Amino acid sequence: MNVYLDNQSSAYLGAMKVNTSSATALESAKDDALNRLRITLRTGDPIDAGAVLFLVDYYNDSPAAMNEMKQFLYDEGHLAHYLSNNYLSGPITPSLAPLLAHGGFAPDLTIRNQNLYKGLLNGKAQQLAPPAVAIEALARTNLYFNAGSGSVGYSADFAQEFAEHYIEYATDRKLPIEDSLVDAYVRIDVTHAKAFIHDRLLEGNHDSRALMDAYLELNPIDPASSTPWDAMLTGMNLDSGFLGRIGLPSSPLPKLHGWVTLAMKQIKETPLHQPVDKTLLAQLGNVSPMAAAWVAYDRLHRLISDPGRPTLEPALLDAVGAYNKDVLASTANRALEWWLRPTNELMDGDGLPNDGRVRTNMPQIKVDLFGMGGAPQAGDKLKFYLDGTENKTLTLTADDISKGFVLVTPASALNYNQNYTVTTAIESKTDQSLSPLSTPLRIVPDNVGPHTINSYSYALNGKAYGALIFNEPIDGTPNLGGLSVEVRVNGNWQAVPFAVHALGRMVNLELPAGPTAEVRYSIKDTAGNVGSQTLSIALSPNETGPGLLSSYPGPNQLAGMMDHNAYQALHQVDPTAARGWYTRYSNAGLLGLGPAPAPPAPPPGQAPAPGVPGASGSPGVAGPLSAQEIQTLDLETLVHRVLIGRFDRMDELLKEQLANIQKVNEDMAKLTEVMTAVNALVEHVPSEAERSKKVQDLYSGHEPLGHKINAAILAIPGLRLFEENKIDGLYHGGSVTKGGLLAVQQTLKAKLDSMSNLQQHETLRMQMMNSKRLEVLTAISNIMEAASNAKKDILRNMA
Repeated sequence: MNVYLDNQSSAYLGAMKVNTSSATALESAKDDALNRLRITLRTGDPIDAGAVLFLVDYYNDSPAAMNEMKQFLYDEGHLAHYLSNNYLSGPITPSLAPLLAHGGFAPDLTIRNQNLYKGLLNGKAQQLAPPAVAIEALARTNLYFNAGSGSVGYSADFAQEFAEHYIEYATDRKLPIEDSLVDAYVRIDVTHAKAFIHDRLLEGNHDSRALMDAYLELNPIDPASSTPWDAMLTGMNLDSGFLGRIGLPSSPLPKLHGWVTLAMKQIKETPLHQPVDKTLLAQLGNVSPMAAAWVAYDRLHRLISDPGRPTLEPALLDAVGAYNKDVLASTANRALEWWLRPTNELMDGDGLPNDGRVRTNMPQIKVDLFGMGGAPQAGDKLKFYLDGTENKTLTLTADDISKGFVLVTPASALNYNQNYTVTTAIESKTDQSLSPLSTPLRIVPDNVGPHTINSYSYALNGKAYGALIFNEPIDGTPNLGGLSVEVRVNGNWQAVPFAVHALGRMVNLELPAGPTAEVRYSIKDTAGNVGSQTLSIALSPNETGPGLLSSYPGPNQLAGMMDHNAYQALHQVDPTAARGWYTRYSNAGLLGLGPAPAPPAPPPGQAPAPGVPGASGSPGVAGPLSAQEIQTLDLETLVHRVLIGRFDRMDELLKEQLANIQKVNEDMAKLTEVMTAVNALVEHVPSEAERSKKVQDLYSGHEPLGHKINAAILAIPGLRLFEENKIDGLYHGGSVTKGGLLAVQQTLKAKLDSMSNLQQHETLRMQMMNSKRLEVLTAISNIMEAASNAKKDILRNMA
């Protein structure tokens, strides 16, 4: 008998050291492979894939040879024993599939399909992936046949059902899916497959590369498709500046197609104060990074201008940054600039914290064009009002719309030290309708530098410190632009470290020993005016540190804490810009408590000032205290910092504890499913029957309930319950006795009781931790209230 061997069979025989040129040696190898296959079909042990491929090659060359294999599989009953014996319920594995799918090795195709169905059904009960070869073989013939157990239909429909069941199972659990299985499934019915994969992709609980690749092949992104971006996503921020930055022409716009359209639409229509589906956004980024960047960019800009100031989602920033880092930088810069201001659409444009003070009587007012509602267009007019009277009108250009803002200067010079109220509105070029007025902005032209209205000294840890209180808020950027504080030591002026607290009016500095200290300073106010002065401070070594003015007590206080996600995103692409924003937010006291960003490294040659948040390398106001800070900070700030650190740690522990409880709850829910399935089977087992009787002999309908039990067990990794089944610990009616079933029931009850006790213990522990956390919060609240009262007293004395 001439045998033609493929490469895989040759490799298998070579590993077995078989002389392939010898017919006797091949005959002996065939008998050995058949014998091993016979044993594994009877015992359920793993099947040798190489042996099966060799047998397929060996018996595939003539009708007579095929009949010999047919007799082995069917007439001798080996295949029926493997597939139908309740002890085995053998599935079609990738190793066995080439043999069972071969039409020539079966009496006829209907019987072949019935056995394929049985093997795939066994695999489905065990949640195994159906081999692509078996799916293709079952679908290709598309015969109408009786599969048994009341299942009658076309073989292609059965193949489709088996494939879809596993794809759903695998995507729900993030299990890998073979490309060959998806390809075989798609070939059954392309139209049906497109709809099914489309639905699976929208489930959002998977990262199947095979499904994504299949969907891309079924739905190519066609530049000439009939669905335009702007028509599909009406109202999206389609500004030409974004298109230019990502390298696209503003006209004609590219087109959307297929799943990309649907994914963008779903992300866009997610309510603004709800998080987007991060998995869906990641999938969209895999398919079309530009589409993901565009929809994320639009959502980020709507979040930035939202009055509620929601936190920017990292997934959105990542989607933009993955496509274009320049767009990410501009978006993060806009967010950080937007929030370092009162809650309105106008800024005083001087590059300093927006308290309304400007150094010039011809100030530039920065107007956010998208902050007044609607979507302004080139050709619209910006109306500029001063104290309710129209002062100026500007026609908006395409460049203005691209930047998103314009700088407006009043028509004539303003009076110094006089309050003005600025508002704006946009007049539509189409119907001349006016948008709602912007939130008013107070402007105070200021050309006089700051000066001290009080000064005193105090002692801390054996050292002398001074406090300077100014008549107006001062810029807190230390040692930059000529800002300095010096003391005279032995006749010489020496620079000393100093700290400006928030946007307040107080500077703290270290003083030299002696009855008095001479101090001189050069300080800017928030309008940029410089004030200089030399003064003497009498040392009072018995005084303790005063409460600090932590914020400017005026009507235009800053209202937005730093968005840490925007800061971190910017720090990755532009550390210099991030360092600038960190300094401004730090000086304004708006870093927030956490997760606070790590402070940027200072410029070369410049050390951080003591007392400034982050000066010790801490992540913010709640970070660890340095020895220098312990020496220089007042007691109130020290206690506050310690309590905030304790509160943050308690918060972390509470989150960990909540995760532990959720894990216990999930495990209990899964184990309860097993218990419910076991109880359902126990109900059908006669109570008077002997414990040694097999379950299958006591209840003929045990098999469907057994499948439910096995499905619930397989959902819990590593769980083995039925020890009478030595192979896999699952339920098989032919091997499990009534006594074994009852023993499993008791084991489950004991496990659930133990988990219930653990759940109660963990819940009680969480309640105790939460009580401790609330105690710390109460202490912080008390300290802040006491500090507020102290500040009011100081301000009352200053007035």
